[in-house]
Amino acid sequence: MVTAQESERGSRFVESGHWAYEYLARLRTRGYLGELDPLLRPHHRTDIVRALSTLDPDTLPRPVADWVRLLRSEFGGEERAWGAVVMAGSRAANTDRLDPLRPMGEGGVWPSGTAGAWFEGGHVAAESRVLGDLYLDHDPELRPLRRPLGGLADHSYLSLSVAFAGVTLGRVARNWGPAGTRGLMISDGPLAYPQLGFEGRFGGVSVQAFTAELDTLQGARRYLAAQRLAYTAPHFAIAVANAVMYSGPNVAPSLQLLNPVAFLAFERENPPGDDRAQNYMLSVQAWYQQGGLVLHGEALLDDVDVRTIPGGYSRAPTRYGFNAGARVTSLAPWLEVAVAYQQVSSFAYRAFGAGDRYDYLGRGLGENFADYDQWSITADVFPPVRGLTLTPAFVALRQGEGDFRIAMPSDSVFRLSPNLILGIAEHTYRLGLRGRYQPMRQLWLSWDIGHNVVRDADHVPGGRRTDVVALGEVGLRFDFGARRR
Repeated sequence: MVTAQESERGSRFVESGHWAYEYLARLRTRGYLGELDPLLRPHHRTDIVRALSTLDPDTLPRPVADWVRLLRSEFGGEERAWGAVVMAGSRAANTDRLDPLRPMGEGGVWPSGTAGAWFEGGHVAAESRVLGDLYLDHDPELRPLRRPLGGLADHSYLSLSVAFAGVTLGRVARNWGPAGTRGLMISDGPLAYPQLGFEGRFGGVSVQAFTAELDTLQGARRYLAAQRLAYTAPHFAIAVANAVMYSGPNVAPSLQLLNPVAFLAFERENPPGDDRAQNYMLSVQAWYQQGGLVLHGEALLDDVDVRTIPGGYSRAPTRYGFNAGARVTSLAPWLEVAVAYQQVSSFAYRAFGAGDRYDYLGRGLGENFADYDQWSITADVFPPVRGLTLTPAFVALRQGEGDFRIAMPSDSVFRLSPNLILGIAEHTYRLGLRGRYQPMRQLWLSWDIGHNVVRDADHVPGGRRTDVVALGEVGLRFDFGARRR
């Protein structure tokens, strides 16, 4: 049990890629853990511990009781003042791009490892990790990294917290979206980037904000500032967020964008003579749970500009993204069924200046692709085997030729382009089986095997291709620490 005094102490972030978020999301979907924001990662460890302390697995049905016991094995026990974490694993695939709908390359096996240490004391929490991952040299989207010693700083930060607020400096991967999905505006797809962040919470109302330094691209220094205001209740959550990408050859962090409570600040004024470029985004998310039904969605408006343009120019294509999903858990205790749809417009995340492109080291800060729409139907099956989940899935993807990694066309061509699907659309239909087996907190195995049928392959009319695309991962995690006195 986390006491009120302990909740005011500095608390570590549970990294966005931690296996626990899958089980936390399942419990939230079934009406438990009502105080946790279902549209946000990472959470603080003490918040998860406090939420789990309200559940007694001996009174819960299977498989819910199994999930609670697994999470308690990770987040229970004595509070520790300092410790270390070591993770090792390997990914394997027959594609270099780890996206089963958009395979590229021949694939391989890529071992990885992480080692780090952490400290919690008073109102302070600190953590430092080094990541070694051979896949970083094979990712077809990632720009080359300079790693003189072979490792990479990852999930490393210093935070200072009081009862209702906290400040963080370091590298933290964030995802503003439901667990299992990428937020359209802020996602954990890119590598963790250096940032200064603020958070506050007053009952069900919370605010998160950060400003980040991104990589320099074609001589432009690039920065990202984002704010989020959310309300969370046991069966409902809503969040409004905005983000500004700004760049230029001599740009520095902007004081006007450091304000953590400047929500919906549409005025982003450049000083006279400033050559800074800006790209503004607005996002709204909602999540609702009632009985055995969960509904969620997000709408993104990219590069907001409501000005009229003299000279008879036609209005430019709208740059946007949205998704909507529903999940049903009441069919049987061992079965959940979900349907989801997502659409990202032709020119979303794209900019006329390379420095304003919405990415970090080549990976999208939000979604990793544009100019597509996608349907998916999945069923999560929980057999009577502890830690096993089987997920048959059907996905239909329509992918246009728009890509935020390439330069914008001329203004005249841009203004005559469609909102969705540039050029010839490639249609991919995938029938697959995903799975996860985690008998204990230290060990897990996951996979995604499926058959793809591709029409108009490579955006060539009449082109046809069939592929069996398979991905797998195995992971080990060990924690060590000293008890708090």
